[in-house]
Amino acid sequence: MIKPVPKGEIKMDKHEKRLVEYACGLKYETLTKKAVDSAKERLLDSFACALAAYNTPAGRFIRSFA
Repeated sequence: MIKPVPKGEIKMDKHEKRLVEYACGLKYETLTKKAVDSAKERLLDSFACALAAYNTPAGRFIRSFA
């Protein structure tokens, strides 16, 4: 069984830490229009997939754990 991590303690390997530091260092103003548009497209696609799956057997199964 997975134990919850106590508040304030986040364990990351070096790759996770590097990715988090990179992402946290980004500024919206420095992103290219293409990067912003691509991120918006990915986010909307994720919402659309979730909405489409909402009433499917798999969607109901996953929601039963929430």
